[in-house]
Amino acid sequence: MSSLRQFLLLYLFFNTACVSIDIPKNELRKSSNYSFVQPNEDDFKVADSKELDHLWVHKENGNSISILSDCSTSYDPSLQQLKNGITSGINNLQTKSSNYKTYNKRKALFTHIQGDVDGVMSEFDLVIFKKNGCVYTLTHVATKNSYSITKDSFNKFVSNFKVD
Repeated sequence: MSSLRQFLLLYLFFNTACVSIDIPKNELRKSSNYSFVQPNEDDFKVADSKELDHLWVHKENGNSISILSDCSTSYDPSLQQLKNGITSGINNLQTKSSNYKTYNKRKALFTHIQGDVDGVMSEFDLVIFKKNGCVYTLTHVATKNSYSITKDSFNKFVSNFKVD
């Protein structure tokens, strides 16, 4: 999948989430209170995104790992509502797993889904949690055929993501 197509997929993915749960887009404020280990530079390149805090795109297959944070205080949707908003633009949605776990000393929703976006069969991993007045969404977006290639990189990224 081309980097442009992957970016458009991510844009649709997150833009739909804001609309679906009625978050005023101009009120989103990004967090600066987290740390992470960037995905391997040999495999991933940094990509620009106004909507996301950080975005890395795999150099060969276009799969991506991203961070989205929002520290707005004007709304407080549940983790399930956030997941539903994020996934609302995906056709033929199949939830492979969705579990609550403790992560960064908070309740987090870990979800693995498959679906069709713009005619492309895709797989997604989401980690959604709230901490210190902010919502964090860590995302792995991949084509179905290349999902396993970048899954370990995402798992490592999630293991190293820390909110202060």
